Amino acid sequence: MEVSKRESREVSMLEFGKILEEDRKKVGSKEVTQREKEYLQHLQSAKYEDFSSMNTEDILVEFGVDSNGTHIVGLFGLNLPDERTEQFFLYFIKTMDRIVEKNYALIYFNSGNGLRMSQVNFLRDLFYTLPEKYLHKLVAFYVVHPSFLLKIYMFFSTTFASGTNLLSKAQYIQGDIRKFTVLNGCRNWEDHIPKNVQPHFVKEYEAKEGASETKIQVQKKIFGLNLEDYPLDEAGIPRVMLILASYFERYPERLRTEYIFRIPGGASEEKEIEGALIREDYEKVLSVNDPNVIAGSFKRLFREMTDPLLLSSNYEKVKTFPRLSEEEKEAFLNDVVASLPELNRNVFMFVLEFFGKVLESAPFNKMEAYSISVVFAPNILRPKTYDASDMLNAKNAIAFF
Repeated sequence: MEVSKRESREVSMLEFGKILEEDRKKVGSKEVTQREKEYLQHLQSAKYEDFSSMNTEDILVEFGVDSNGTHIVGLFGLNLPDERTEQFFLYFIKTMDRIVEKNYALIYFNSGNGLRMSQVNFLRDLFYTLPEKYLHKLVAFYVVHPSFLLKIYMFFSTTFASGTNLLSKAQYIQGDIRKFTVLNGCRNWEDHIPKNVQPHFVKEYEAKEGASETKIQVQKKIFGLNLEDYPLDEAGIPRVMLILASYFERYPERLRTEYIFRIPGGASEEKEIEGALIREDYEKVLSVNDPNVIAGSFKRLFREMTDPLLLSSNYEKVKTFPRLSEEEKEAFLNDVVASLPELNRNVFMFVLEFFGKVLESAPFNKMEAYSISVVFAPNILRPKTYDASDMLNAKNAIAFF
């Protein structure tokens, strides 16, 4: 017999009262928190919610139990909402309430999800609203095929968060998840991967990441490469440049260091950072105390490129820059940038944006536009045969940007 909405609410409140009473008996004199009260009320509502309009198995799947008795649950980022909806919330707690009574692990599939980080925010905030057992019984939060930016975001979120949260239990799964031991005890788990996630699941990731990893493994160096040799993030910027720039996102006050990018860091420290970048030990890079070490490494990336960022073939053109009128200069430089390969152009715009942040701290670091161009121009625009007397033209051109 179909239950009307009014009857559902009445039954829901009656059952909620019974469960709340049982909960009080379990905890003795301990007062039930407001969060727990709201959770129990939502749980009762979930029993009568119609989820037929949701493709529930494309969002949340229980894979089974591993060899340690840990329940394994999968979440698919490509199909998750960007923000909390009441229907998803009710389905989530209806499914998970039984599971979180014992140890469990969440596997978040970022496969095919690209730059979207809103779902991770959504899951983190979701756990703040749930009873403590959800976090207490969570053994691990596995993230499959995380993008580089997602890893950086989660690193910062964990670093600056107070106490334990969902992201503090994150572990990354790279490469072929079929070799992931946690899923070995779950029979036929691959059958539960949604069809729209499957194309991204292994093949695309291996093709992209495998090629990037091979480059680094073969070269065993991070400086003195062609620009196209660097593994890129999803925005088309070399990862190593992003991680060095993100150091100053983490410590913006260090951009106020006097003569940053002019004063070199210690040679031994820069050697350590070089090794950390090759190993992709980003936590070590981001924990450096001396900002001059990071600034020096950032500058060195461009200085030692086999062909400069703005291409040595453009150097002769730029030598004519001082003889142009102001109107001609702007058009000329726009033409130079437009003629660059897409990768070079993207990186150049990234560099300009980054140095815009350096300029914001000019009253403290004493690095005005011309000072930055003096330091940086020889690193991104130089002739095949170096002529120091011509570098003034390059500096003037870079300062004009």
